[in-house]
Amino acid sequence: MSLSPTEKKSELKSPAEPESGRQTEPKLTGQSEPKTQQQKSLLQEKELQSEQDWLAQKEKGSPIALAFIVGFFKILGPKLTHFLTYFIVWFYYLTDAAKRGYIRDYLSQLHEFSGEKSPFKARPGFSDSMKLYQSFGETIVDRFTNWINPEAANFEFNWEGHELLQNQVDTGRGAIVMSGHFGNIEALRAKASGKNLPVKMLMFVENAQKYLKMLAGVNPKVMDHLICLKSMDIGNLNLLQNEIKQGNLIGILADRITPGAPGKVTQIRMLGKPASFPQGPFVLATILEVPVYTIFVIKTGPRKYSVQVKSIYDGQKVLRKERQSTIEAMQIAYKTVWEELCILYPYQWFNFFNFWKS
Repeated sequence: MSLSPTEKKSELKSPAEPESGRQTEPKLTGQSEPKTQQQKSLLQEKELQSEQDWLAQKEKGSPIALAFIVGFFKILGPKLTHFLTYFIVWFYYLTDAAKRGYIRDYLSQLHEFSGEKSPFKARPGFSDSMKLYQSFGETIVDRFTNWINPEAANFEFNWEGHELLQNQVDTGRGAIVMSGHFGNIEALRAKASGKNLPVKMLMFVENAQKYLKMLAGVNPKVMDHLICLKSMDIGNLNLLQNEIKQGNLIGILADRITPGAPGKVTQIRMLGKPASFPQGPFVLATILEVPVYTIFVIKTGPRKYSVQVKSIYDGQKVLRKERQSTIEAMQIAYKTVWEELCILYPYQWFNFFNFWKS
């Protein structure tokens, strides 16, 4: 997917708009290419270290709440647990005003941005917020179904773009698949997906230790589908390159930055309003020189999912002077896919986060 210079410029935030404390991006034009492999390795390590804040995001979910749901699931099964999640969802809705506000902001922004294509008949209100919360609760139950017994996860999948990933895997070389806090990418682990794609999710172990411990306790095999890193350096870059050579698809949630972190970001209009997108995942793709696909797994009904796959980068080598524009083009393509899905599936973006920072 490519954009003309005029289209790309319209998506990026205008320099006249406030930067909210974010650092401006250094220009890469004119920097020389590294001459030797050693110079290239040192340069890559420096770039990775400056970009790795995107990887250091702390997961906001409550391990205690998740542990309760796991206990309920094991004792009561998915149907009764699904019923209990409605009460848990109501509890969090009533006790966390900040997250209620973030969801309300998202739904209102989506309504305003969509215009005549808005999925809402009127300005979103309480019932729309609750639909999103309930959708999140249903997704959590499906996640536990996958974690505890993926063989029994009897989900129905409708794929759009599967041939893109299958053709890539058939080459014997992997790729990066980018998703976000939208839908339920973990549903792909279900045997019923019928595609057997080798997806491994990239996680930063330091800020998800409790979460990972819980997953390991639920089903140790879950850990086989994760790549857990403490930092992003040359050693781990080589690890990721080996995963690619083995034909694995590296999954990355590319929609969050670390609040207050100095890592590089790009200001892009998301649903018509400037938002910060981390450059790290996209820099990684240009360094690994691998194709990038977006993949979103959207719940469309009880035990039914739609899997949407699109290509946003062909993996060709990029000169340093062209890297910034390549990264921005990927970011715009990524968020454009996301915007289209928000209009079609408004209750699938679980944005319990201050995405548009004032």
